[in-house]
Amino acid sequence: MMNLLRAVSGSQNRLAIKTRFRGRFQQGLGPHKASPSVLPLLGIATFFVSVLASTSAQALTSRVVGGSDLSLSTVPATVAVLNRHRVELDGDFRAAQTCGGTVIGKRWVLTAAHCMITENGELSPSDVMVLIGSEDLDNPDTQPVDVSRIIIHERFVTVPGGYDIALLQLESDTDVTPAILDTQPVEENEVGLVAGWGAVTASIPFKFDAKLQGALVDMTPGEFCSAYRFTDSRFVCALPVSGSGGTCDGDSGGPLYRVTDSNLPVESLVGITSFKSARDGCSGQGDPAGFTHIVAYADWISDKAGITAPEPETELPPIEEPPTEQPVPVTQGPAGTSGIELDGEGWWQVLRSSDFREFYQGRAQFVELPEGIYNVINLSTGFKSSGIVVESEPTDTSEPTPDTSESRGIQLAGEGWWQIQSSNDFIEFYQGRAKFVDLPRGTYNIINHSTGVRESNIAVR
Repeated sequence: MMNLLRAVSGSQNRLAIKTRFRGRFQQGLGPHKASPSVLPLLGIATFFVSVLASTSAQALTSRVVGGSDLSLSTVPATVAVLNRHRVELDGDFRAAQTCGGTVIGKRWVLTAAHCMITENGELSPSDVMVLIGSEDLDNPDTQPVDVSRIIIHERFVTVPGGYDIALLQLESDTDVTPAILDTQPVEENEVGLVAGWGAVTASIPFKFDAKLQGALVDMTPGEFCSAYRFTDSRFVCALPVSGSGGTCDGDSGGPLYRVTDSNLPVESLVGITSFKSARDGCSGQGDPAGFTHIVAYADWISDKAGITAPEPETELPPIEEPPTEQPVPVTQGPAGTSGIELDGEGWWQVLRSSDFREFYQGRAQFVELPEGIYNVINLSTGFKSSGIVVESEPTDTSEPTPDTSESRGIQLAGEGWWQIQSSNDFIEFYQGRAKFVDLPRGTYNIINHSTGVRESNIAVR
């Protein structure tokens, strides 16, 4: 790939980026049809999909923080979902890891829907690979497996709306023992185990470990999870047993297992990592993380993959299906404004599709918004709509060009949402719109989560 970015020092010329790289991953947490987010729990390690959606004026995100190295022999069905283009670029599995997943059949892996969607649409099988049977991304024992088919739940729009579930069909059989799909009710404070290759620090700058991490959590049924207004029996919530840590950026799509007690082994797959409140970062000391409850989608999994869950030993609570999607009008407000007119009873939420930033939560009204693409959900009724385009009248937003003659760094040029990370330890130095980013000497990786443009090992001297 041509060198699209150049590090600059002093008054050197900046190189604008105008090329789009096909098949990039966006984010716990997703885009146009996507997830939760709250920052959904997608990985921020160079090419991770972020699980983002907002709730209670908070953003949601996810990867395992405060955990410990976990032997794959304990959770053999746990897998890493990789960005195929990054694998082909330099073979760096740690940088290519985007989400987690779980083997549930010889050719089937279960993951989060928001992991498979970007603001440009759904990913194709040629964008994705799955690493099975390796717990260390820097020293893998196996090679990635190709994906032949991606099945995203047809009702998925945003993480708070539920249906954050997807199936990956593998090109060839795996000899890994599949996880058993859990069909038992979740009791309050039952012990579970989360696993993944996500961030191991609780806040920005995030750091990522190449080795599989695990942490014990206390589970709560979604209908009793008071931290969020939208959770019901289709969700499971969980807080770390230790009182700190848990899922964070990069753990999206990974497993929530049921365990016998505070000790292993794993019994069965209860949930899929979906989102986390960003109010407390990934500290695990505030609101719980959210998971897709497997039992609510047992019929869907059976229909799509032919995998049947065991019969439940006890009667499960009914799964309530929310209303189907309806259109939401985009209405011009007072002179010089634009936004979305919310019309109907209940509690509404408006999220930007590109980064799941929450712009509004409250009763129906006209919500003035900057131009962009938005997802709307009624947290009281389940009503939802995605891909709503808001365009504003052009205004003069020009600003003086900053004087960077005495600084060194990287000039970002182009639309979208950028991220800069240190090449050697994946510490994040910047996330935001295009600008000149002043940086210390070193080498950096860059990705535009909106367009897929990316470059690695850019030297700043």
